[in-house]
Parts: sequence; C-alpha cells; structure tokens
Amino acid sequence: MIIKKNIAIILARGGSKGIKKKNLKKVGKFSLLARAIISCKLSRNFTNVFVSTDCDKIAKEATIYNAEVIKRPKNISGDDASSEEGWIHALNFIKNKNHNLRLSLLVQCTSPFIFPKDINKCYQKLLKENLNCCFSVSKDNPFLWSYINSSPRGINHNEKKLRKRRQELPDSFRETGAFYLVNVKQFLLKKNRFLNKMGMLEVENSIDIDTKDDLLLAQSIAKKYDSKIGFVNYSNAVF
Repeated sequence: MIIKKNIAIILARGGSKGIKKKNLKKVGKFSLLARAIISCKLSRNFTNVFVSTDCDKIAKEATIYNAEVIKRPKNISGDDASSEEGWIHALNFIKNKNHNLRLSLLVQCTSPFIFPKDINKCYQKLLKENLNCCFSVSKDNPFLWSYINSSPRGINHNEKKLRKRRQELPDSFRETGAFYLVNVKQFLLKKNRFLNKMGMLEVENSIDIDTKDDLLLAQSIAKKYDSKIGFVNYSNAVF
C-alpha cells in the first residue's frame, strides 16, 4: 500500500461489553467494520484506510476490504483505554512509513451510516476555514436538565419562567462519534482530538451502536440509508 498524506484510521477492538464481537455484527449486507471501511473508500479524500485491532477475526475482515491492519497492543486494548491512545499508536506506526502525513480521519465503526459525501464535506470545510479539527454532529433542541445541589435545574432554560417552545431554545449539537478529522501534527502534539480552531459538520443520521436495541434499529433502516450511501452496488470483491 502506498501511504497518502491524508489517511483514515478505524479503531475496532475485539472486546465489547454490550454486544459480543460488536464490530463484526452485520447491518444490511455488511459488518459494522466493513461499512466504515467502505464509506472511507467511497469518499474522494480518504481511500487509504487503516484498521487498528487486537482481534484476528477483525483483522481478517479488514483485509477483505483492502484496509491495512495495525496490531493494537494489549495495554491499550482494554475497556479503560481511550480512543486517543489507539489513534496515537496507529499514527506513530504509520508515520514510520510516511513522515509526511497531513490529515487523519479518525473513524468509529459503531456509527453504521457514515455518508462519503459528509466525509468530503468535512474535508472541504477544514481546508476552507483553515481548521485543525472538524467532527460530525447532529442538531438537537432538547430541554436539558442537571442536578444542582441535589435539585433538578434547567441548563438551557429557566424552569421558573414561562415555558418556551422547543424551537425557541438555542441550537444544540450532539456529537455523533462517527468521525473526527484532525491535523496529524497538532493531534500528536496535543494528544486530544479537540484541537484549537475547531469546526462541526451537521450530518443526517446519528445512530451509534451501543446496545442490542441500537443494532436492531440500524438493521431495520439499513435498506433506506444504504441506497443513499451507495452500499447497494458494492460487494466484498470490489476493493
């Protein structure tokens, strides 16, 4: 594999508390891991895909779709390991082969509906606005609450005043967790995906697979979204 300046890294551990072997579970015709790889390869800018894993079965699945496998050490493969640790390990591995890395798309395959067009929009936004980080979000306008001195209190509204309409609340954006585009040099320096000069990209679907119910929901709507993403025309042999 010839390593380009802009690459994608997918973290895919073998262990999972909620759903056993979650990253290999199928949504539509493809596993969650395969879906993440294909979405990157269908984008124009991040076709060079690496999968960091501690699991032989996941490694085998990654190679089917022409992703390069990075063996993730046990000390950063447990439940307590952060995503940053996995991404940093992978980037340092890749930099040994190509010191000219510029941007990295950090992808979490628990998001089954990553649109290649959104990856490209994120790339264009980062370049146009001269950002160091851009990540996927979904717009939301909930009434947010928290506990203050053991008592429920409104965060983005005053519960002691006349109730506002939901559409009158200030816009809120929920991080989807699907992907984060970062400047490699800055990310390795700060060791944090949220760098100075950040931007957000609003995306259409924000399902994140954490429970069996999440998986069932994703499976039930896969046909609708897969035609829009472009998955329906692809098979294992394409890549």
